[in-house]
Amino acid sequence: MASGFVFKGEVWVLGGRQLGGAGLEIVSFGEVFMPKLQKWHLVPEMWLKHLQSLEEKVPCVVCFKGRMFGLKMGSNMVVVWDGGRGGAAWV
Repeated sequence: MASGFVFKGEVWVLGGRQLGGAGLEIVSFGEVFMPKLQKWHLVPEMWLKHLQSLEEKVPCVVCFKGRMFGLKMGSNMVVVWDGGRGGAAWV
């Protein structure tokens, strides 16, 4: 139950769920496949806790005009991905 999309020529997979010690848990990390390097890169804490919800099964991400936007539908929250901050940063 993850979200997958192409952003700037790379394949991104974000969020999802996994079984953990407390039952069903939301996965907060993302992964990006870099075609030039032919490898996957882990992006820790990509889907921030205040955007997570067990009710919203798939993280909603929209790529528009070279920017990545994360949406939390239940509260109408919108955040923008800023990869230039050295990794996982939504502003």
